[in-house]
Amino acid sequence: MSDTESCEEEMFYEELDMSYYDLTAKITELTQKVEEQVKEIAQLHDERFDNLAHISELNDELSKLTSQLEYMREQVDIMNT
Repeated sequence: MSDTESCEEEMFYEELDMSYYDLTAKITELTQKVEEQVKEIAQLHDERFDNLAHISELNDELSKLTSQLEYMREQVDIMNT
């Protein structure tokens, strides 16, 4: 093997090493982003559950108030007749 071939082969392996290092760093970065997104999704899911429970409570309250309003209207109608 000539010195030129040896030098080219060495450069090739150095480029491979750099590419491997870059890809490893990118994988680490992407893994961290995915882990952050998983945590955020779990938090959003919990918030959604809490919001749905609150909506249900508000709907129950709305039904109760609507019934009370209807009852009061009936009472007013009875008093006006």
